[in-house]
Formats: sequence, C-alpha cells, structure tokens
Amino acid sequence: MSPDPQADNAAPSSPGEGETLQALLDFLRHGGPTEMDCRELLEVIARYVDLEATGAAPDEAMPGVGLHLEDCDHCHELYEVLQHLELQRPSLDQELEQVWEEVRALTAGPGSA
Repeated sequence: MSPDPQADNAAPSSPGEGETLQALLDFLRHGGPTEMDCRELLEVIARYVDLEATGAAPDEAMPGVGLHLEDCDHCHELYEVLQHLELQRPSLDQELEQVWEEVRALTAGPGSA
C-alpha cells in the first residue's frame, strides 16, 4: 500500500504535538520563544526599562517582554509605573544627594577635621 499524500498535511496526532510545532514556528519567525508568563516578566522587567532608558533596544535583547506587555494589561501597568519612576530618577537622585549633604554636615560637627 502506498503512503497517503495527504498524511503530511493532516492535523497533529496528539494534543502536545501542535503546541510543539507552534513553538518551533514561533522560534523560527521571532528568533526565540514568544510566550512569557507574568512571573517570568517580573524577573526581567526592571532590566528592560533600564535598557530602554539608556537608548538601547530592549526588544532585541529581550524579545518576549515586549510581546507580553502588548498582551497583558496588568504587566503593562507595571511597565508604565517603572517608566514613570525611571523618568523621576534624576530628581530623586538629586534629592538623595541633598539629604546626604545634610547628614555629612550634621555628622561633621564642631570637632571634626
């Protein structure tokens, strides 16, 4: 009996086979896995925002993050908060330096040389 020519185009024979095929296709299209869960994002989101703030291309270094942020409203809110904090960093650094100057002045006291 000859092989069925339509067998190559048939649906996957097991449920996991389709997911594996999709992961392989995503890898070939995007250069890596496109799925990232919220827990994984929490581990890398600060670095993503830092890269973005320095003018680097974080999506090239961390392709799954941008895709997750497009799909997940909760994580996108966190991203916006971190972006806001990053924008506030120069003024916060200046305020912190002023506090340290006051501490140095107070600890220098009259007997310090």
